[in-house]
Amino acid sequence: MMAGARGSGADSLFNQTYIKRVVMFTGKALCYAFTITLAAAIGSCGEMKNNLSESGAGKSSHNAGADCTFCHEGKYAGTVFMGPTNLATATSNPVVVITETSGAVIEMVSDNSGNFYTLRGDPSRGYTATIKGNTIGMITKPTGGACSTKGCHDGAPTPLVYIN
Repeated sequence: MMAGARGSGADSLFNQTYIKRVVMFTGKALCYAFTITLAAAIGSCGEMKNNLSESGAGKSSHNAGADCTFCHEGKYAGTVFMGPTNLATATSNPVVVITETSGAVIEMVSDNSGNFYTLRGDPSRGYTATIKGNTIGMITKPTGGACSTKGCHDGAPTPLVYIN
């Protein structure tokens, strides 16, 4: 048999080297794909778990309707919509009023994206909330301040936070 022919030691060595390079390339490609995906996730939130400051008129944020606390640390955060089924965000800067069980009252002006957020307060003791001027307020006393989180004001089953 000639050197380099099928079944020879040289051919087998070539196949082993080729396979190692493919595996190494595939591993690097997966690593790059993971890095790009993680960078995109961080990019959509800014810095992972960066603190929210305070919402207000003239300010703007992103991802209206999403759970702000997934990416950001804050005490209370959510989005005000135009109605229970109207997914347009309230850009008129409505005021969200939180009344904690302790009696503390926290008012937040929503930003130009309809989002409200603050580092003030302590939701763990329970609270109620309303939009200033609304006739409908919260009837439960949750102990978490992520208003748009799944199971709270995500639109199902509990309505969105809205102006009425």
